[in-house]
Amino acid sequence: MAPIVRASWYHILAWRKNGTAVRGGFNCTGQTTLPGSLGTNVIQLSGGLCHSLALLRNGSVVAWGNNTYGQMNIPASATNIVSLAAGPSHNLALRKDGNVEAWGDPDQDATVVPAGLSNVLSVAAGYNFSLALKNDGTVVGWGENANGQTAIPTYLGDTKSIAAGKYHALALRYNPTLNYPASPEQDLLVVYNTNSPSSIIVKDYYLAHRPRVGATNVVAVNCVSQETVTPLYYTNVIQQPIMDWLNANPTKRPQYWLMCLDIPSRINACTNNQEWTCGGYSVIASSVSLQLSTSMPRASFVTYLNMDGTNDCKAYIDKLEYIGTNYCPGKLFLSASAGGVYGNTNYCDDSRPGYGSPATDEANLARAGVLAVNPSASVIYSNTAYAGTLAGHILNATNVAGYFSWGVHGYYGDTNSAYATNGTINFSGNSRWYLLQTYESYNGQRFNPQQGMFLQWFTSGSFGGTNYSNIPVGAVAHVDEPGTIGNYSAIYFGLWASGKNFAACSWVSRAKPYHLAIGDPWVRR
Repeated sequence: MAPIVRASWYHILAWRKNGTAVRGGFNCTGQTTLPGSLGTNVIQLSGGLCHSLALLRNGSVVAWGNNTYGQMNIPASATNIVSLAAGPSHNLALRKDGNVEAWGDPDQDATVVPAGLSNVLSVAAGYNFSLALKNDGTVVGWGENANGQTAIPTYLGDTKSIAAGKYHALALRYNPTLNYPASPEQDLLVVYNTNSPSSIIVKDYYLAHRPRVGATNVVAVNCVSQETVTPLYYTNVIQQPIMDWLNANPTKRPQYWLMCLDIPSRINACTNNQEWTCGGYSVIASSVSLQLSTSMPRASFVTYLNMDGTNDCKAYIDKLEYIGTNYCPGKLFLSASAGGVYGNTNYCDDSRPGYGSPATDEANLARAGVLAVNPSASVIYSNTAYAGTLAGHILNATNVAGYFSWGVHGYYGDTNSAYATNGTINFSGNSRWYLLQTYESYNGQRFNPQQGMFLQWFTSGSFGGTNYSNIPVGAVAHVDEPGTIGNYSAIYFGLWASGKNFAACSWVSRAKPYHLAIGDPWVRR
């Protein structure tokens, strides 16, 4: 197993995924002489000038090497530790409750933790100074400041990670379109409904079969298994248990939230899915996704595994397992093209220009978004208004990397409500790993017989496939009528073409509050 490496001043430390440690470099004070007590229990290492630290699976800390400044004198209160940082002659340890322990050289007060510091997400130690990143994205510094290393810039804004050098500090500002390194233990939250046996099945199947997510964070809510809930019900029954978990785990702020089958997706005063019978569109609130996303200081990417039933959900997860096992083993971000298969660059766009002015021809914008990233991509584009026949419209495509349509206004014959399953549109070749978008229409409602909807997209024979072969790997829909635009197609497909993960593609391109993203957050082209 490849080790994870940490470099210190004159020596290096590394730990393998099996929990064993390795070392090398200068050993004047025994800083690379590994204690026998480490065994296979190491989950993190950190090295100072002439000393080393190890964090064990039970949350305890082991120190060895130079102890001139008490670097090895681990405080009794340093328990339930989740992260470490060693400076040249002092140490920081982050406890599970979000508080910081410090010990070692007291010079410049580097070990004097500021009063009231809490909700810390990570720590960094420099030369006689210390940094802490809080879970609201703010940074706190203390200790030596002769070179401004603890003078946190006021313009810093939302911070993703921090690092400390000898006389300087670094902070990485958050950008939603970057594919940051991620781990399921820190960055993924799976939510399921204890009131639904189907939700439990999907949760268990995902954790068992989706590569690399077995040790992720799981939160249970006990709610109705219907699609629509009122705003008050959402706040009290769905959001509150999640907030309780976040408050109980201040050192974890997952960026990606995955909602399992039978978690409500729609907030509306009309719980019968017929908003026009009780006040029209004025009663529309938003999607559960949006409310959960904006409940955090840094908006989270919320996606759903809520296909029609457990078999459809499991078939989608099987697709992830197959790609992960055969083409990107050991990877958290799954990409079919990374393994040399399904490296498709064929995008299929269809439009109905007569529905709006040319400025709203989002199919053309989708094409432009892809070509701006990859000028050699093949984009099959139809600019044909419906005139009583389907002549000129795109009904067949090969090796699809992305598909765009106008939803109910796509005019795919008299049975357009089932265009994904009635044989009107057929994909062929390696069309197993692609992104899907319908431009408008409330196709994210489960109980809507009037138009094509997301449940049809993920069925066994959708888009001419067999045994779920042609279902998309990610799709965006809307739980209420978005008007003429739901997601900006140029952004959506442009980000996908550039290799961004599905969660970012769907959320960065979101245009309306009725957003619903269906699929695994960490899939890429």
